[in-house]
Amino acid sequence: MQEIRLLLEQSLNIDFLGATLSNPKDKNGITKVKVRPILKKDILLFQCEEHKNNQAFHRNYETAEAIEKLTEIGAINGYEDGTFRPDDYITRAELTKIIAEVFLKDEATEREITFKDVSLDAWYYNPVKACASFDIINGENAETFAPDRNILREEFATMLARCAVTKKITFENQRLNINFEDENEISDYAVGYVDMLYTGNILNGDEGYFYPKNNLTRAEAAVGIYNLLSVTNFGGQE
Repeated sequence: MQEIRLLLEQSLNIDFLGATLSNPKDKNGITKVKVRPILKKDILLFQCEEHKNNQAFHRNYETAEAIEKLTEIGAINGYEDGTFRPDDYITRAELTKIIAEVFLKDEATEREITFKDVSLDAWYYNPVKACASFDIINGENAETFAPDRNILREEFATMLARCAVTKKITFENQRLNINFEDENEISDYAVGYVDMLYTGNILNGDEGYFYPKNNLTRAEAAVGIYNLLSVTNFGGQE
């Protein structure tokens, strides 16, 4: 049986993503779908043969794998109500904390930060300091970090690629250079990083588009970080 993990919000929706699961019915006419919760209330596991080649289903399977593994190693967390909220956007402060926890946990950070909107008692002060020390993230200017602003997809690509460089994570190109329909919308500072991660199969577009100026979702962050960590065998790169 093909295992397919789907991300759901409130309740089981058989028609989710425009696909209908038409499994064999029992003698009472009841459709049988094998379901068990995994990890969070809004991530469920389906086992079915139908739609195993459906791109949307595989994308959600990949997302659930990433969330499951990153939660297991303590890199990300869900919410107190038991949900992960994969489609919610992630802020610059939230992503910086995850990046620092995953890639810079044992690194010494000496550089002092000058952002006036990052106070010493802020929960994200140390992560911002760590990422800034290794030039993984920049502020909007010398004094503004904008911790509560949602991070963009191209900003995430930049951070992730800089993590790879900082940690000397290497990976082979698995596909040709980017050729997105919206490639000209990628900022000059980010286009090289997007190309690096796309050709390395760390980040993906969506049906020919990268959407660089779109806000990053929690699910997209999990998948990108998971893919890069997978290259290192989760810290045990040989």
